[in-house]
Amino acid sequence: MSEKNGKAGGFQLPARTVVFKFENTDYEGAKVKARLDVPLSMFLQIQDAIESEKALDVFTPFGDMVVESWNIVDRNEKPIPADGEGMLQITVPFATLLMSEWAKAVGEVPSPLDGKFEGIST
Repeated sequence: MSEKNGKAGGFQLPARTVVFKFENTDYEGAKVKARLDVPLSMFLQIQDAIESEKALDVFTPFGDMVVESWNIVDRNEKPIPADGEGMLQITVPFATLLMSEWAKAVGEVPSPLDGKFEGIST
């Protein structure tokens, strides 16, 4: 049994999320709930796209794999879907800001292990 979650077998990593509130920006009032725990390959793909200014290559997968929900609507007050299709409907500056803020949040180092690390066995 795993000591963390009480299930037989291996350890299941937690599924963390974050809610972005764009206060004191042009996007004040917008809220986006996003997954923090995605495969490393997805994180690296997004980081590379942001740094190389090729974010268009990852908007759809970002929306499908990272965005859980948002309160974004179009000019007719119709909700824009919180997925890859929706990412292609929002403005480039907002989409790029969202991806950039998400990358910062994902890259934050979690709190220390508080002495719970037992070392590496060989």
